[in-house]
Amino acid sequence: MHGPETDAAAQAILDGQYGHGPRANLFERELAAYLSVPDVVAVSSATMGIQLALLVCGIGPGDDVIVPSQTFAATIQPITALRARPRFVDHDPGTLCIEPAAVLEALTPDTRAVIPVLYGGRPVDVSSILDRLQERGITVIEDAAQAFGSRLRDVLVGADEDIVTVFSFGPIKQVTALVGATPRGRICASRCPQAPMVLRQGRETHQVNRASAGEVPRPGASDGAPVDHHGRW
Repeated sequence: MHGPETDAAAQAILDGQYGHGPRANLFERELAAYLSVPDVVAVSSATMGIQLALLVCGIGPGDDVIVPSQTFAATIQPITALRARPRFVDHDPGTLCIEPAAVLEALTPDTRAVIPVLYGGRPVDVSSILDRLQERGITVIEDAAQAFGSRLRDVLVGADEDIVTVFSFGPIKQVTALVGATPRGRICASRCPQAPMVLRQGRETHQVNRASAGEVPRPGASDGAPVDHHGRW
C-alpha cells in the first residue's frame, strides 16, 4: 500500500463495520463519477456480481448463457447456480477473447445472455452485433474482473450504454480493496431505475425477489423498453 492507503485501511477496521459500510458507499459514488454512470452497486465479489446481474436480467433454469471456453471457474459458477446452461465458444487465439462472429454462431432459441470475459484487461467489442442481440432479448454482461481502467475507443469499460459490467477488486487486480472497507465486486449502474434497489437487496440477502427482478425489462421486450434507462445495471 502507498500514501494514505494504510491509514484508510486501518480506519476501516477501527470503524468496526466489517460488511458494507459508509466507506463502501463513498467508493460506489466515486466510482460512478469516474465512469460517468448513474449508479454502481458494490458486492462481496465479482462472482456474486455476475450472479446478481444474471438474476436481475431474469436468467434462470433452461436459459443458455454464452461464455468463452477459456475463463476462470467463477464465470461459470453463477450460471450453473441459477440452473442455466453455459454454452462455450472458442476464443480468438490472438486476443484470448471471444469474437462477435463466434457469438452469433453459438446462439440458440434459449440464449438469454452473453458473458464476454475481458481476459488480461482486453476489451471485447460486441458493438457490431449488439442490435441483433437486443432484438432477441439477449443481455451482454461483461466479466471485466481484470479490466478496470481499460478503454475501448477511448470509452472506459463499464461506461457503455448497453452493457452490464462486473469488475473485481481482489488482491491481484489493478485496484484492490480491503473487505469491510470496500467489498471486492462491482456491478456498473443501471438503465432501469429499480435495478440498483434489487441488486442491493440481493447483496444484503443473497437473494433477489423474482417479482421485483421480473419488472426489469430485457432488451427487445414487448413494450419496447430497453433493459434500463441509461446503459448499465
